[in-house]
Formats: sequence, C-alpha cells, structure tokens
Amino acid sequence: MIIQDKIQKSPEFNKLLSFVNTPLKNKKGSICIAKNTTIDTQDIIIKLLKKDKKSFIYSNLYNNNILKYLNSLLIIKKIKFNNLKKYLGKYSYKRQEKVLNKGEYSILGDIITLWPSLYSHAIRISFWGNDYESIELIDEVYRTKIKKLNSITIGDESLLIDEIEKKSLNISAPKITINKYFIFFTNLIKNNSSRKLFKINKIINFSFTYPSLFFHRFDLLVKNIEQKAKNNWEIFISTMHKSHLPKYLHKYCLDNIFKFKSGFASPLNKLVVYTDRELFGSIYIASEKQKSDKSINRYLAQLEGEIVVSDYIVHEDYGIAVYKGIKQKKVLNKTTDYLILEYAQGDKLSVPIKQIHKLTKYIGPDNSPPKITRLGRTNWNTIKQKVKNSVVLLAKELLKHYAKFEIIKSDKFENHEWEDKFASEFEFPETEDQTQAINEINQDLKSKKPANRLLIGDVGFGKTEVAIRAAFKTVMNNKQVAVLCPTTILVSQHYSVFKHRMRNYPINIKTLSRFGTKKNNRKTVNKIRKGKTDIIIGTHRLLSNDIKFNNLGLLIIDEEQKFGVAQKEKLSKLSYSCNILSMSATPIPRTLSMALSNIRDLSIITTPPPGRKPIKTYVEYINWNKIVKIIQKEKNRNGQIYFLHNEVRTIDSIKNKLTQLLPDIKFKVAHGQMHPSTLEKIMREFYEHKFDCLICTTIIENGIDIKNVNTIIINKAQKFGLAQLYQLRGRVGRSNNQSYCYLFYTQKNLFKKTKKKTIFIKSKERLESLLESQELGSGYKIASKDLEIRGAGNLLGRNQHGNISSIGLSLYSQLLADEINRLKKQKIK
Repeated sequence: MIIQDKIQKSPEFNKLLSFVNTPLKNKKGSICIAKNTTIDTQDIIIKLLKKDKKSFIYSNLYNNNILKYLNSLLIIKKIKFNNLKKYLGKYSYKRQEKVLNKGEYSILGDIITLWPSLYSHAIRISFWGNDYESIELIDEVYRTKIKKLNSITIGDESLLIDEIEKKSLNISAPKITINKYFIFFTNLIKNNSSRKLFKINKIINFSFTYPSLFFHRFDLLVKNIEQKAKNNWEIFISTMHKSHLPKYLHKYCLDNIFKFKSGFASPLNKLVVYTDRELFGSIYIASEKQKSDKSINRYLAQLEGEIVVSDYIVHEDYGIAVYKGIKQKKVLNKTTDYLILEYAQGDKLSVPIKQIHKLTKYIGPDNSPPKITRLGRTNWNTIKQKVKNSVVLLAKELLKHYAKFEIIKSDKFENHEWEDKFASEFEFPETEDQTQAINEINQDLKSKKPANRLLIGDVGFGKTEVAIRAAFKTVMNNKQVAVLCPTTILVSQHYSVFKHRMRNYPINIKTLSRFGTKKNNRKTVNKIRKGKTDIIIGTHRLLSNDIKFNNLGLLIIDEEQKFGVAQKEKLSKLSYSCNILSMSATPIPRTLSMALSNIRDLSIITTPPPGRKPIKTYVEYINWNKIVKIIQKEKNRNGQIYFLHNEVRTIDSIKNKLTQLLPDIKFKVAHGQMHPSTLEKIMREFYEHKFDCLICTTIIENGIDIKNVNTIIINKAQKFGLAQLYQLRGRVGRSNNQSYCYLFYTQKNLFKKTKKKTIFIKSKERLESLLESQELGSGYKIASKDLEIRGAGNLLGRNQHGNISSIGLSLYSQLLADEINRLKKQKIK
C-alpha cells in the first residue's frame, strides 16, 4: 500500500483523478489522453482508480475503429434471457460450446456466458427461465467466480478488426455502473475524423518509466540503489526470491508481494519499484499468456510457471533455445519488451512480449538437457511434423479408450429436498472456489454422461466437503458411493468426517480396511453386495475381486497419485458405469496431462479458508539444540508437534534422544509396521492431546487433520520428493494459529555453491522450491516445479518419451489438446 499511497500523491495522478470525478458534459462521453506512460504504469494507476466510486473505460490505442466501438456501447443491468440473445446476435458475438476468446458467447441451460472485449475475463449471467438472476465476472478457464457485478457494458464486436484492438480495451471497477469516461494511454496521437464523436477534455503527461535491467548483476544494482538513496528516493523491491538477494537489499523488500508485470520509476516523485523482471529477468508466463492474442490452455501456462535467464524455452516456429533475458527497445517513442532467445552457434532471436503465446517452457521426460535448435534450418519443422503425426494417432487411441464414457449413459441425478438443509449444516462458510466446484460436480451428476472430474485443491482448502456434497446427492438418488483412500489412517479420518456431517440423515456408512477384523469385513462386503451400505470408505481392499456393488453411482478417489498402475486398471473396469471424482493437492503428471488434454474435466480450489495463515518454512542443517527450542516453544503455547523420521529401524533411538533432551515433553512413536489397533490407539490419543509430540514416519502424509498441531519437524528432508514435502507440510496450519515447518537436512555440502553437478542438486532444488512457495495455494506451483525437477517421466506411455524430449512437455500437451479438440468436433468415437 505504501507504493500506491506514494503514487496517489503525485500531481499527474491527481489531475487524472479530478478528470474522472468531473461530471459529463455530453451524452457521447468524455476523453482524456494520458501521454508518455507505459502499459505497466497504466495498470498501477487503474488499480488505484478502482477505489473511486466512478468507473471508466481505458485503452492504449486511439483509432477510428475503437472510437466507433465506444460509441456503440450499451449498459446492461437486469435483462430478459431472450432479449440478451437478441443483443448478442446484433452485436456480432460468435456462439461457441465453450467461451475461450473475446467476442464469444455460449448458452448452457439458463446460463449465458459471454466475453465482451472490454473485460479481462468472461461474464456469466444466470436466469430463472426468462428472468434475470445474477451477473458474475468469472475465470473463463476455471469457471470460478471472481466477483459479482451490478451491470456490464457491451459493444458491437464487428467494429473491432483484430485481436490487438480487442486487447487494448479495458474497463475499470466493473462492479460499479459505468459512466462513459474514455481514457487513452498512448504515446502517439493521430489525427482522424472520428474526433467529432467525442470531446477531448484533457491531456496529461506522466513521468513514469521502466527502471534499468540488472539480471543478477547485484553489484550494479547496489550502486544504483545507493545513488538513489542519497538523492532521497523511495526504493521498494517486490520479489519472490528475497533469499537470492544480497542482505544489504533486504531492507527494501516488501513483505507483501505485489503482482506487478514490471517495475517502474518516477523521477518526478522520486520513487522506484524493482521486480523479478529487472532483478533476474524472470517472466511469469501464466500472467503474460492471459493477455496473448492466441487462445491457450491457462492450466498449461500455470504449469510452466516462472521462466528465468538460462532456462530452456521452446518457440513453436523456431524450436528450442536458451532464454537470455529481456531487452527494451523504443519504436515510434513507445518502449517494448523483447525476449532474447539464443539458438545453436550463438544465433539470437528477439521475440516481442505480445508474441509470448508462441513460447513454452521446456520440460522434458527426464532431467537431461535438450538439443538446441539451429536457427534458420528446416529440421525444426520436420521434428514438429513428426510429433504431430504421432499425436494424431495417440489422440485417436485416447478418445477410443474414453469413448466408453460417451457411449454409456448414467442415471441423471435429481435435486433432493434435503440438499439445501444439508448444505446449511456445514460449520464453515464456503469459499468461492468451493462453491464453484460443488456447482460443477452437481452439473456432472445431473448429466446423463458419466462424469470423470479431477478436483485439485491445496491441503486444508476444503476438498473433502466438496466430495461429501457429491456423495450426499448420490445417496439421495438411491445410489451407492465408494471412497477410495491410500491409507488406513485416512480411511478412519474420512469415516469420522462423513459420519459427523451426515449424522442427521438415514445414511449407512461403513469402512473396509485392515483396521477391521475378518469377520466384520466379511459382513461389510455382504452388505455392499446387497445394497444395505450407502457409503463405503476403504483402502485398495475395495478393489478386491470379492467386492460387488449393488448400485454404484459415485467413486471418489482421494490422492489418486498414490495408487499404482495395476490398481488403476481395476479402477478403470469398475468406473465405466459410474461417476468419478478424483482429488489431489499436487497431481501427478499423467493425471494432469489428461485434464490438460481435455479428456478429463478439471476443478481447482485456490481460495484459502478465512483466517488461514501461510506456514512459515525454514531450511537448515541438522541442529539438535535448535530442535529442542522449537519443540519447547510449541509446548509453551499448548500446541503439538510432528517429528517426522522416516526410518523405522532407528525411530526408537530418535525417541530416546529427544526424551533425554526434553524430559518434560511426552513423546510417542507411530509407523506403518505397527499392529493396526496399536497405531489407531496412538493416533486417537494424539488427537485427544494426551501427549505432545508424535515421532512418526510418512504415515501422516495423507489427510491427517489435527488442528492443534502447529509445528512439523522433518528430519533428513533432502531424501523426500517435492510433492511429498508439500503434503507433509500441509499436516500443520489447519487452524488460525501461526504454524511452522522446519526442514532439516543432513548433507553438509547441500547448499554450497559448486560448478560440478552432484547427486544432491535435485535435493537442493526441492528444498529451495518449498522455501520459496510459502504462500497459501501453492500446490499447483509445487506440481509444476516437481515436474520440472523430475521430468515428465512415463507420461502417456513409453513410446511418447522421444516425442516429449524433442519438443518439450508444454508444446506436446498443447498439440495433443488441439488434436483432441479437433477430433471431438468431428465426433470421432
């Protein structure tokens, strides 16, 4: 906020603000032209203006087409369904099955989704028959609600000739009714006849510019900052990588990371802000691709994450290169960013930032470096064509396999009178993402086609409640539900949660795992066969040959990545006739690839529950004195601790050592080789706070939810995978108390800089990635980094290894998704 307060005091900002607050003098609208500013500065100003009660339209282009478009604008508040359809036809919107681009609309039942060029996201308008209900700004890929709107503004889309014109238009504060203020941020104003439509009220000159680029030259950065500090400049650094900067610069770092597309400087205001773009040459490809000309899969863009100098990058037209950073060039007095790519034999290519949709980050099937392409040669086109030919065959194979879901028809589930009451009994307010996921799964269950949906949600973000709602609806439609879990402990916990949530309803819930006796398990199996059990929660025991369901309607798979290939083969046979809901916090590459290729539906929960705090994470060399202080500190605030030591052979010696160091702390041990009843007893006692610290193996990895455990200590952290560490860290932070995760490594040279690659490089990368991903909702980012470190592996069969290696996972997935979409449109079974 301190940056925004500083800008808000600037003379040019006050001029612009006073213009927006000036009453309109004509019906056509008023224009303000802001000169000598950058697009990135414009975004900052717009964010500030969103706080004002007025709203306006702005553009970085000024031409005849845009002025005509502005003159066609229509404000829509409450409107009838049939009338809106007429306007969409009149204003040249193109009807599609799914809205992915500006100027498109779709109709699904009583819902119309459209994407006016003024908006950065699509709009969803809900009706009850012909009557208006609500307007929402939504994420056009995730279909999650961003905010509720009072009205929207649409114009004649046929007046905009190309994507550049569509992308240039924006609307501020869309929640508030629009007043026709048109602001153009431009360096070049051309004379044209359309000015007679509008009156130009004001021209404002801005002093904001881009700061210098440093790209790891911190010696130059320090000198630059020292000079500015002597001249009383205010200096701020907004970075995701504070630990990589010299300690001298830490005092300038902001605690809250502002998602600026670049830094900016103002000599007039003596203000400068540096971001990762200037410091490291980083590009956050997902945010850049959202405004690209070409429609792409945003999930894929998020998977690519951050691109830094020296990363391998793929240009779809020119091939694999090394990213060398950003260069800024002035063309017609306008500063433009160019990405510099270096090809074989030192050849370089400058790519304008607006063409970033042609770039993907290289992720291979393993950790081997790719072969750099020779610029100007035809071999890249040959390689790409070869992969395309392979993708065509694979797409047909995949669609034939999943065509069974298209052919088989499932029962259409109806709404039940108890559903609203059941939803109201949830103890916490649903987050927007939860609500969206529940609605999407409801639509799946109402369809006659069996659902196959992947639900990605961070640990503790409420995936279980989404699954419970789906299970309740299924049972209310006289169908059975199977919940498949990877561990017996998770079975026990899910049983408690399901039982508690459905305590007021006549629903029979049973478990099936090695916790149960043979006699009880046999009785449960018989009840499943006879349809006397509504919901069965179990481990892979549910996949045994003796399990026969009476009328299975929904299969819920928790942590799907934990099940092996043979188990998934049994799942595929079991699940053709019912709906499937798979849940994961950090999905494995194969699971993600199916969603990215449009074979599976995808829902994502990224909104944390209210009051949830990020888990503070520390990475250190093993220090037993520090461990003693950590445990004692948590004990002093009446909290509990996990001490994770994943070696059963030496786990008792760890307990003896900790008992000697901390005689006043109560310790107990838990691991998977214990007798089930003993393990269950220990976990129950820990839940009831009968002892302070649980020394355990990775049996706590999946789904264990004990709100009083605020600290986790992981011993020999370098031996764990990134996704696994992320899951383990998620065992704490389930309450509103500040939680901590301590990753202790035992390899002394792990973090020493060395030119030689060692077996510890990947371990170091994993720990650094977790250290840099402490914000809430990092699961998808972790999946991306884990994929990058490990490689894509056996993603879609071993025969695809070479194809992924030659063009990278991202471009490969993009080609596969395009081909599957093409075949789906042709209705190939």
